[in-house]
Amino acid sequence: MQLSPPDTPFPPFGPISTGSFLGNHSLVGWRKHGTNDWQILCTLRGRGRFGTSRGDLTVRAGDIVLLQPRVPHDYGALALEEGPWEVRWVHFLPLKEWLPWLQWTAFSPGVRHLQLQTPELQSVVLERFLAMERFSRSPLQHADQLVQTALQEIILHCDTCNPLPGHALMDDRVRRVLDYVSDNLAESLDVAKLAASCHLSKSRFSHLFQRETGRSPQRYLEELRLRHAMQLLRATGHPVFEIAGAVGYEDPLYFSNRFRRYAGMSPRDFRRSLE
Repeated sequence: MQLSPPDTPFPPFGPISTGSFLGNHSLVGWRKHGTNDWQILCTLRGRGRFGTSRGDLTVRAGDIVLLQPRVPHDYGALALEEGPWEVRWVHFLPLKEWLPWLQWTAFSPGVRHLQLQTPELQSVVLERFLAMERFSRSPLQHADQLVQTALQEIILHCDTCNPLPGHALMDDRVRRVLDYVSDNLAESLDVAKLAASCHLSKSRFSHLFQRETGRSPQRYLEELRLRHAMQLLRATGHPVFEIAGAVGYEDPLYFSNRFRRYAGMSPRDFRRSLE
């Protein structure tokens, strides 16, 4: 491990803090005593290294590293001719139920590592990092819970590619359903239709989906629709009734009621809060 100036500052101790950095120099951070919380760092482009008690861990786009509390480490960019090392990070205090999902491959004591195996999975994880950052700045009544939900989704997606015994990859049928739902939110989707696409009964499909994602199909579908509605309200000027239809709600009033229950305010108030 390299010698270095005093420890790199880290965010105040608390539940969740998130952000990004571009590493344009060989040494980006040095923490001889680690941090008091957990940290996940996801490499988006470039190459970097983590100095650990067992040598350097080299990372590239799609690599994701977990640092546990009080683990000495340093990190920095490599091969700067390839461009800067771009990283998304989050400091957090894990919920008890998250701990089994964080048993990744150990590179060294307290330093764990996974490879996000496909561009699609990398894109999903990046989107949830961006969602965490948006919600962390949001005035929404339930912004903290939305940040926590986005982080839990990152952890769950990472667990789908955990190669360790007892952490089997997500069932292909469920992964195909997740992809289909994400691409077809405006369609009339229900549990029976999704189960039929997997050639499973409704009860068997619901059990399998709950086991693989930690949510019922109905809850997952509604949360996905409402999160997408938030993005449309933020990024477009489309009327609320058009956004309702775009995310699969035929009745704009019902959509507004479900949105208010989820976000703590109506779609119009949510849009005004962003202004």
